[in-house]
Amino acid sequence: MDLIFGLTGLVFTLFFVRFWFSLFCGLILTFLFLLKLSFRRDVLYISCGLGVDLLSFTLVGLRMWICCLIILASGEINKLKIHRRFFVFIAFFLLVRLVLTFLSINLFVFYLFFEVRLIPTLMLIIGWGNQSERIQAGIYLLFYTLLVSLPIIMGLFFVDFYGFSLEFYFLRSFNNLFLYLCFRIVFFIKISIFLVHLWLSKAHVEAPVSGSIILAGIILKLGGYGLLRSIKILFKIDIKVNLIFIVISITGAVIISLVCIRQNDIKILIATNRHGKR
Repeated sequence: MDLIFGLTGLVFTLFFVRFWFSLFCGLILTFLFLLKLSFRRDVLYISCGLGVDLLSFTLVGLRMWICCLIILASGEINKLKIHRRFFVFIAFFLLVRLVLTFLSINLFVFYLFFEVRLIPTLMLIIGWGNQSERIQAGIYLLFYTLLVSLPIIMGLFFVDFYGFSLEFYFLRSFNNLFLYLCFRIVFFIKISIFLVHLWLSKAHVEAPVSGSIILAGIILKLGGYGLLRSIKILFKIDIKVNLIFIVISITGAVIISLVCIRQNDIKILIATNRHGKR
């Protein structure tokens, strides 16, 4: 909880400090957090419904480091004075939401912060994007996320009703195809699996450098983290259904690789290449 209080206090004091001083504060917090590194697999530092294990610890450290890179890569915003203090506020506000997402040990709390992080990401793309179609890219990102977020709520009710708990380490496995689709589709879209990947290329092209860093280094990893956390619920049905999505992913990788051969836009090339790897 000391990390959460430190980040929250930093967010509300960023309006009174210089642009580069916020980078220094972020690096100091990253260093202090890494001092708590532990290779134990059980949950540590449990407090107020939050905890950390080895998986979430590494991802929180990565998020804090990426947030510092966002500030470092946005020197042009500071030079041109394009709402620079508000930009730093949004960057660290997003960091707090992501840290809370990875520290959550309850499935509903994880889902809540998993969706809240969409708002600052959308503001970064629309507010500081350099291209003319950034609003369209933001709408793609928003509606792809909102539409697939509705079924997972029903999945949460199902797990809570029949499993009697939403805590990660008290979840039980279900052999239910409907539950599989409710949980998996939202994370498949976050990692931009083939056939539901259009939002990623749009967002990468229209986003500023900081937005591209967030999409590549945070959003896509968040989808993989969600898949890993939901394995325990869907272990029985995973064995039967995963082969279908593996075939779809391999087919998409081949098609996207052929598209990349004739692509001359470097930002689209990076976006499609990241999708092809998935």
